Amino acid sequence: MVGHAIHNDFKVLKLTYPSRYIRDTAKYKPLREMAGGIVHKVPKLRDLTHHLLGVQIQQGEHDSVMDARMAMRLYLLHRGKWEREFKQQLSQRKRFEKKRK
Repeated sequence: MVGHAIHNDFKVLKLTYPSRYIRDTAKYKPLREMAGGIVHKVPKLRDLTHHLLGVQIQQGEHDSVMDARMAMRLYLLHRGKWEREFKQQLSQRKRFEKKRK
């Protein structure tokens, strides 16, 4: 599941989804850094898209389909690194849990 600040959508829809399958462009630290923003602050999809893809969105009426497309483009642009980092974090967690037992 790919999106931007997707927890808000899940909350409104009263849905849950396994976190290991979620790729949220609002939470991915390298995207925050590339956007030139504060790492602890959630960047707006509009700003990420403009800065990283050179595309202007949300100029007037909100278009949820366009937002979904842009979040997917951002993910695909960084998918290789993102997935490698995710797998490393997962294996580190598993090793840590084994040590705790």
